[in-house]
Amino acid sequence: MDWLTEHLPMLLSAFVAVSSALIAVVKLFTESSTSTRRIKRLADLADVYTKLPDGLEAKGSIGDTLTTEANRMKERTERKVNAANIAAALIIAVIGGAMTFGLASWATSSPSALWTVVAWVLFVIVAFFTLALAVAGLALMYSHDSETEEN
Repeated sequence: MDWLTEHLPMLLSAFVAVSSALIAVVKLFTESSTSTRRIKRLADLADVYTKLPDGLEAKGSIGDTLTTEANRMKERTERKVNAANIAAALIIAVIGGAMTFGLASWATSSPSALWTVVAWVLFVIVAFFTLALAVAGLALMYSHDSETEEN
């Protein structure tokens, strides 16, 4: 139990910082699989469109859907990484990890039960806030050119 008490602040703060960074990695992997699915969907729609006879209402609807999906894919490929948002998310992860380390250290070394509870409550608030900011920052990972947004 002494080992856990001694290393708990480091373990918890590392968890907060690493999980914030892990969110970014998971987002990148899920986004690439989403792109693959979109390409397959676009190819399937194009195949169906070419097989339908001219003059059908369904062919016009599929053509509209095909155009919409192609435009969405074009927008996704033209967007640029917003380095400032990624840097801010990483800085928040490091600062949040440091703050949770300090709070967990305070909680494990506090002689008073009241201050221990206060420190753990603050730890939970800071940890969730750090993770929420990491998720929000990564949601804004890309920026679009002004031309793309106008179309």
